[in-house]
Amino acid sequence: MTTTTSVYSGPQPGGAPSSGPLGGAGTPAMPAPRRRRKPALFALAVALIVLGALGAVWAVNQASARVSVVGMRDTVAFGQTVQQRDLVEVQLPDDPALHPVPWSQAASLVGKRAATDLQAGSLITANAVTDQGVPPQGKDMVGVPAKSNQMPGTPLHPRDRVLLVPYSGGSGSGEQSGGASTDSGSGAGSSALSAEVYAVRAADANGVSVVDVLVQDGQGAGLAQRAAAGQIAIVLLPKQ
Repeated sequence: MTTTTSVYSGPQPGGAPSSGPLGGAGTPAMPAPRRRRKPALFALAVALIVLGALGAVWAVNQASARVSVVGMRDTVAFGQTVQQRDLVEVQLPDDPALHPVPWSQAASLVGKRAATDLQAGSLITANAVTDQGVPPQGKDMVGVPAKSNQMPGTPLHPRDRVLLVPYSGGSGSGEQSGGASTDSGSGAGSSALSAEVYAVRAADANGVSVVDVLVQDGQGAGLAQRAAAGQIAIVLLPKQ
């Protein structure tokens, strides 16, 4: 006869769970909470990306945009007339800080005089030329012939300030008349005159250069008389 012994598997002292077999599947795990999407933030991110792309395209287009402006092919000295052959078309990036004359207006520059020295390779602005006549209002222009001993060894240039000193002896003899005084208002032939160089012609076969100078209105007659006799020495003054 077989005896069956039942073992109690109830709660253990201290509340420990029973060591018996489980009667089924364990308790199911709680699902992780789903993250809620925020459409507003997503739309903002897309907008920022689009704006950044558009900004990059605009910057590239601005950097590559070029305009045609007027440049100088040849140097034109102050007071000289600008010719078509002196001008050249230049392609430059569009820069609002620069104000060169557009190439479409190049024809308007031809025939005008340089208001300053226009150097080859430079750009031309509207105030670089003038249509003012020569000599300008209130000025007389006189050509002063001078040999090497009547002018500085340093070459003279347009817009140089000079002092025209009359002396006796003529033809560059160098015999100075005593007490020559500076005169900026009258046309007295015995007074030194302040003047501005307008142009300098190359020396001829006799070594005589003609320096065109601008003096105050009314001073030209006395100066021309002395100049014709070769009785003018030219002194170069400091630039203002």
